[in-house]
Amino acid sequence: MKEREAAPPAVPVRLEDARLTAGHGRFIDDIELPGMLFAAFVRSPLAHAQITGMDCEAARAIPGVRCVLAADVLEREGVAPLACEAPIAGLSDPGRSVMASDRVRHVGEIVAMVVADTAHLARDAVEAVAVEYAELTPVPGLPAKQGQTGARLHESIAENRAYHWQVGDRPAVEKAIAAAAHIVDLTVENNRLVINPMEPRGAVGLHDRETDAYTLYAPTQGVHLMRNILAENVLGIARERLRVVTGDVGGAFGIRLQVYPEYPLLLLAARLAGAAVKWVAERSETYLCDAHGRAQVNSARLVLDEQGGFTALQVSSQADLGAYLSTFAGIVASTSGTRVLGHAYAIPAIHVEVTGIFTNTVPVDSFRGAGKPEMIYLLERAIEKAAVELGVDPVALRRRNLIAADALPYVSPVGTEIDCGDFEAALDRALQEADWAGFEAKREAARRRGWYAGVGLGLYVHTAGAFSEERSEVSVDPSGTVSVSTGSQSAGQGHETIFAAIAADRLGLAPGVIRIVQGDSDLVPPGGGTGGSNSVMVSGTTIAYATDRLIEKGRELAAAALEAASGDVEFTEGRFRVAGTDLSIGLFDLAARASELGEAEGLSAGCDYDGASGTYPNGCYIAEVEVDPETGHIRLTGFTAVDDIGVAMNGEASRGQIAGGIVQSIGQALLEHTAYDAASGQLLSGSLMDYALPRADDIPDISHALENIPTTANLFGAKGVGEIGALGALAPVVNAVLDALRPLGVEHIDMPLTPERVWQAIRSAADGDIQPALLRD
Repeated sequence: MKEREAAPPAVPVRLEDARLTAGHGRFIDDIELPGMLFAAFVRSPLAHAQITGMDCEAARAIPGVRCVLAADVLEREGVAPLACEAPIAGLSDPGRSVMASDRVRHVGEIVAMVVADTAHLARDAVEAVAVEYAELTPVPGLPAKQGQTGARLHESIAENRAYHWQVGDRPAVEKAIAAAAHIVDLTVENNRLVINPMEPRGAVGLHDRETDAYTLYAPTQGVHLMRNILAENVLGIARERLRVVTGDVGGAFGIRLQVYPEYPLLLLAARLAGAAVKWVAERSETYLCDAHGRAQVNSARLVLDEQGGFTALQVSSQADLGAYLSTFAGIVASTSGTRVLGHAYAIPAIHVEVTGIFTNTVPVDSFRGAGKPEMIYLLERAIEKAAVELGVDPVALRRRNLIAADALPYVSPVGTEIDCGDFEAALDRALQEADWAGFEAKREAARRRGWYAGVGLGLYVHTAGAFSEERSEVSVDPSGTVSVSTGSQSAGQGHETIFAAIAADRLGLAPGVIRIVQGDSDLVPPGGGTGGSNSVMVSGTTIAYATDRLIEKGRELAAAALEAASGDVEFTEGRFRVAGTDLSIGLFDLAARASELGEAEGLSAGCDYDGASGTYPNGCYIAEVEVDPETGHIRLTGFTAVDDIGVAMNGEASRGQIAGGIVQSIGQALLEHTAYDAASGQLLSGSLMDYALPRADDIPDISHALENIPTTANLFGAKGVGEIGALGALAPVVNAVLDALRPLGVEHIDMPLTPERVWQAIRSAADGDIQPALLRD
């Protein structure tokens, strides 16, 4: 694709905000259809059990209950199990039946479905379904945490191991270890997270008896991806017989990409009941049925020479997959996460092996960064530990090993090619913005108040870009609007604003006349959806090129309309003009004449994405904390973020995306703890009463600066933004806390660093002989 060069468009105030803040958004619970019924699900109360009996007759006898479905209907109706859609070498996938038939493997797994006239009646009827279980021994966590493999979850899979995967040069790493001057070993837990988007998940299924076609309304990150998997792999029908519609989405973060059991069940129920069927999860239900995130135990061996240069990195990871393989679970900890190994550092030899383990927990899948935050966190923690063990300055150790700007493009030992950046410049800017040199005065001031202050930093590099199958189409309506259709899906990122600005800038029109069409598989062209921070790079590029092609097509039509040579026709500010004359025709007037000029389908054009979509945003973050040694309470007192996002398409939107990722990482580092009972496998943190999300008073003012170097990988020079805050923020926060507690002998705490954990670590340090009076000096 070679078209005219692009400059950043003039981006207006977010176009979607007026509609959303006025309450005119259309979310899944706003869908109301004539004669609609409501579904509720019977979910397993046990983590691991055989189903020994089920009686649905009492529920079926309740007035207003239309049908009760159990697993026996699935084979009869041809509903196939869900499968991992992103397999890797050696992956063992047992499949995931959308309703359990003989065995349940996590609390919350669906065993039956009730459809009734009202949502309340459906929920009440669920209580009338009698299910008998024979409880089995659960495996509620990884062997690294539980100490043993435990009971087998799937008969066909030994040791509950879904895969063992590796990449890198093991012999080179072993050679470096043998010659090492220093070796630093570290094992960390990357805690399991419940994602908690603002809008709970839900869906509406609809079946048309006349055409035997289905419609699914659901909050997704891409309607074509959802349609293709559901139709072809689960329902066994042609794609054309399923329409997927996504309206406004109240947060996604990766977990709206997955195909969930509720979706085919709602479509099946709609056909059997002869009416639309709706389900919207209650908040506590989402804890049991939405994919969880992270859930890894990672070990690193960082190898150094006498001068403190990194010579090798060896990584071993265990990934908790939950009870089944979710849609993209195969790649999260393997091919996705490990792409960033080494990130900003020149490490000559790297080897990583990852083992995916089934446990009796909710399945785990991609969440904001899809495995990359785990790897960034591991290495930055290991570097900090190396600095402590060697007695060197952590900044100097990092600086000594950074990939130099003039060494780019750089191909890492795991095959990632970073095209551009200046990691040392980002480091220096962050140190300056945070006044790193002046922190000791803050440390002393905190001690006078009885608190311990600490500062931590970390660098990151993201490998942004996921789905490159994308097409965008632009068409002109004679009534005065331009429609831009694309397969990506907004979930709060501001696509309506950015995409409209791209088209409007090239057409010389006001952004308000641009109408963004998304979220309907019958209306929008094929696309992989939104993920991997790829929307501007992929959809933005195809929109720009499609707009350019529309202008070129319009030039030919305008030449015919104005009886001029096409080479004499110019286009500016929404009008075609014949150079040197007063002859012109407006874009919308030309669209009205398109048919008579030979364009039966009107004035429109499209473009398919062609090429790689990868970009490498990067940066450096610094966190400052204070810790109360008597309570373990942590106060985050400062946070500085310096990011290289290439050309910033919309500074305000970019800052909002980055800040959101940082806040989610602060929540993971300090607050969020998905707790399963070790004996029963029950989810203990099953609601917002037990699961702590960050609040406004947990977050300091975030100082943000850009140190941008444009990429040549796409038309705009932009790099992905949506996930970078989540990649970079974990390590600085934890490093800062450990820096604060180092005088007390605390060397390691795993996330989340709750007051209880911090308090226990303080009292366990120095042989547990620290007294509160001594902590106060």
